[in-house]
Amino acid sequence: MEEVLPHVFLWQVRAMSLSKRIAAIQEYECFLLLKKQSKRVGISASDAEIVSWLDNIIIMKRLLENVKTSILVDCAIAFEEILPTRMRIDVLLYRGSHMMLIESCYEVKPSEATSEENLSQLEEYKKMLQFQHGGYLILESYLINFLPEYDASGKILNGTAQNTNDDRLSSLAKQIEAFFS
Repeated sequence: MEEVLPHVFLWQVRAMSLSKRIAAIQEYECFLLLKKQSKRVGISASDAEIVSWLDNIIIMKRLLENVKTSILVDCAIAFEEILPTRMRIDVLLYRGSHMMLIESCYEVKPSEATSEENLSQLEEYKKMLQFQHGGYLILESYLINFLPEYDASGKILNGTAQNTNDDRLSSLAKQIEAFFS
């Protein structure tokens, strides 16, 4: 990943409004590379989506560090997997007929409405994939709400957000291991 996006793992999920996050990274190398790459592959991604992709890269890196390597050996991982409706799944893990859909949500202030919207979206994805594959898939889905860990200047906010995120990632890692075992 770092070959394609140099220094991407230094990215920080910061407690800032989306508009301020976007404004702050207009010249960030990874942002510019992702913007260019999305155009190259025919995705008209907004600046907000690219920020989300950067967040997802960090979230997934941390998640996969928690999953036993033996579970992932023959698993494929797709980011922003495009469905026939042009909707995109944040992360798709799959092996054979087993697929796990993961949607992430960056939350400055946790909201039930945001979670409900994302859960509804996941259900749509599952129905579409089941229909597309004639019911032969074994599907699992998971929504992870990720809290910002840094303030606008890059200073760690407190250990609480990081601990909450680590707990959520650990829980998801256990679900991945159980699902693909």
